[in-house]
Amino acid sequence: MACEMTIQRQERHPGKRFRRWREGYIQGTENRGPEGGRAMTQMMNMPRVQTCTVTDCGYNHDGCTAFAITIGDMNAECDTFIGAGLSGGMGVATAQVGACKRADCKYNNNLECQAPAITVGASADRADCLTYEK
Repeated sequence: MACEMTIQRQERHPGKRFRRWREGYIQGTENRGPEGGRAMTQMMNMPRVQTCTVTDCGYNHDGCTAFAITIGDMNAECDTFIGAGLSGGMGVATAQVGACKRADCKYNNNLECQAPAITVGASADRADCLTYEK
């Protein structure tokens, strides 16, 4: 109970620095996070998983519901794939590409995907990035 009250108090009275960031962010005048970083802006610019046709993945519920996926370095496989029997995700199909280990992909810049959106489906593995191009 004491822990809950502390959390509620913190949410009700965020620090001045966070409040300034949040107000600036909502108004579109500030793109740095509460700690001075660019995390929120970068997260909003991450490419979307537009389509995932891998129906036996525990994150696929009418689309990928993981917060973010990682593309692996072997066959551009989806490292976030989990087999049937497990279920995860955020409940909404809004997954993004968090990291891409395929440095040889034309969309890869410093291990970050620069494609506007990607498609995941069966190829060499059960779940591969079908947008991958050398």
